[in-house]
Amino acid sequence: MKILIIVNALTYGGAEKQAVLDANMLAEYGHRVTIAYKNHGALIEMVSQKVNLYRISHQFMPLASLQLLIHLFHHQYDVIHCHLVWAAMISMIPATLMRQQYIFNEHGLGNWRRWYHLLAIRRINHFAAKVITPCKAVMNTIIEREGVDIKKVVVVYNSFEIERPLMSRYSAETGKKSDGFKIGFIGRFSPVKRLDILLCLAQTLKASIADMHFVLVGDGPERQKILAEVKKRNLNGYFNLPGFTADPYSYLKEFDVFILPSEREGFSLALLEAAAANVPAVAFDIGGNSEIIIDGVTGYLVPYGNVKMLVEKIVYLYKNNNARLNMGRTANAYARNRFSVAVRLEELNNLYKNL
Repeated sequence: MKILIIVNALTYGGAEKQAVLDANMLAEYGHRVTIAYKNHGALIEMVSQKVNLYRISHQFMPLASLQLLIHLFHHQYDVIHCHLVWAAMISMIPATLMRQQYIFNEHGLGNWRRWYHLLAIRRINHFAAKVITPCKAVMNTIIEREGVDIKKVVVVYNSFEIERPLMSRYSAETGKKSDGFKIGFIGRFSPVKRLDILLCLAQTLKASIADMHFVLVGDGPERQKILAEVKKRNLNGYFNLPGFTADPYSYLKEFDVFILPSEREGFSLALLEAAAANVPAVAFDIGGNSEIIIDGVTGYLVPYGNVKMLVEKIVYLYKNNNARLNMGRTANAYARNRFSVAVRLEELNNLYKNL
């Protein structure tokens, strides 16, 4: 098949990364794949050489839509797969005029959207051939809030990609960690991620975990603010913010616990990658987190805002090596069985064929 995947930017972000993973695996399977995007970013380094790149040069949405219309006039695609709202907005009219089917891949809960956003999204959903959601939590939300026809909606879970075995930081003889207890986060530095909570955690945990280190990997508008707060609170010795990476596993293999303090999540790709790296996760029980973490088995789910319980769970995992390692192994098996690239590839292939 000839497939066009559209995304706003090849920058940091789980939805954008999933679009790249989709393109790579579909191209590897034998499809002819093109990624159309507006803004350059670090994720472009992850794009396979088998995938074509098409830059949408216009920032103004109507002009971007016109450019896409011209592109579709010269290129007939079997499927247009739009990740996030911007991609669907610029695709709706061109795809309809050229009689090419498009899929809208929703990634988040969209609780921030105002009435005019919802009005636009209802039109997108009306013309889309299918609406993909990354989990049941997002599916239920858009059906209730946006009135999407339930027959159009399909859950296709996000996937993770891992190509090599990970070296353990634990001694096979003693089971002890080699370089301190590392609490890690990977993702977009944005207000919704509530990374400020980690500063409060650090101030409390340093009394219980002397060799504690927070490693916060990623980039975004809040990064400089977090750096400033770390310095202000004299926590420099406990925090490392290395920036964005296209290879999360180079950091995940060093983590003892993955923490996700977000106040709002659809379906976290970072949680999947942590599970794939044998790292148990602690997160608030919001959005699709409960579809990734089995509470008490692969990690812990905590009521939103309960920082005291976050501390308790992390201290427990620090004091109980065997429980932490068993949780990590169980998380890995669960992720590989349910959220692997092979599973997502099969579901996307079936969806495309049915269209």
